[in-house]
Amino acid sequence: MEVMKQPATFLKELQKFDPPKEIYLNQISNTSIHLDEKSICDNFLQYAEELSPLITDTGSILRNACRQNKKILLEGAQGTLLDINYGSYPFVTSSSTTIGGAVTGAGIPPSYINRVVGVAKHILLVLEKDLSQLIKTTMQDAN
Repeated sequence: MEVMKQPATFLKELQKFDPPKEIYLNQISNTSIHLDEKSICDNFLQYAEELSPLITDTGSILRNACRQNKKILLEGAQGTLLDINYGSYPFVTSSSTTIGGAVTGAGIPPSYINRVVGVAKHILLVLEKDLSQLIKTTMQDAN
């Protein structure tokens, strides 16, 4: 967010990524695509201006609350089997979904965690088709 408050720096960073993206988009598109960095930059700077009052260092707020012995609830919508490090690849999310991931994502030192409640549900409800296909393929490859 800070770089978006500096238009020249943001445009420079944006230009690093646009040529490869433009090449890729032209490879998969039926029409020629040209990315206009200046237009993209202007749009995102407008977004930054609108969103900046809503963005803050939440890690700092949470650490202050911990020091004041306030209760904090962290909720995770995924489970360990979807964890990028410990999950059932390739059926994983892009983040750490365990308590370790919760504290690093929230910016809270692990020493402040004094209670963890885990809720389990049948993970195959989400992945049943893909996981059963993976098991079949794995079994076929093993034979």
